[in-house]
Amino acid sequence: MMHPKEVVEFIKSEELSYSELASAIYKKFGVRVGKSLISYYKRSRTRIKQIYLDRLSEWELEWLLGLYYADGCKFKEKHQYTIKFGLDHSRDKDISQRVIELLQKIGLKPTISLYRGSTVIRVYSKILHDEFPPKDGTYRPKEIFAFLSGLIDGDGSIRKGKTGVIWQYHYEDLMSYLVDECKLTKHYSVRVRWGKLSKGIFYYVPLSVCKILKDKNYCIKLLRHVN
Repeated sequence: MMHPKEVVEFIKSEELSYSELASAIYKKFGVRVGKSLISYYKRSRTRIKQIYLDRLSEWELEWLLGLYYADGCKFKEKHQYTIKFGLDHSRDKDISQRVIELLQKIGLKPTISLYRGSTVIRVYSKILHDEFPPKDGTYRPKEIFAFLSGLIDGDGSIRKGKTGVIWQYHYEDLMSYLVDECKLTKHYSVRVRWGKLSKGIFYYVPLSVCKILKDKNYCIKLLRHVN
């Protein structure tokens, strides 16, 4: 027996027990359906979990993307599309908390674990995985100061509570764009990183830009220095 399309869509969309769903279908459509039929249509519904990116402001999303370029990654493992952030457990609890809150805001349930002094935050979402750009591609932030705030909160530090410094050795195209647009200056250097000498670039964020970021009230590492 063929069932009306409305009944099938109702089965797929409702999060009710089998008995509750059968009762609701009879009341709404006057159709009696069995457990096996409900089970069949529930298995065939889309497995992609809906998220609500429109709940984030453009500033919130761009900050998250800046942090992703600094301390995040995305990958597919078996059938799971994963976004992961790793932040210093001792120093960056406030940054971790914002990440968790933003991910929860769009309807995801982050898992949090500790690994070698880092707070590791994971979410599983194909939609968010596809929304985040590949790091080896070309990306241009829609809100450049929000993105820069996230980048500083991940790979940066604040000197004397005023100027920002970002340590980077990836994303040459993106960083060149930020140098031009935000008047960053860069200095090639070598430092000890995880017990080994590491070559990279210090990008200095000018005081005028740091003032904009502080006034926007969104760069956490800058906000730590507000009296």
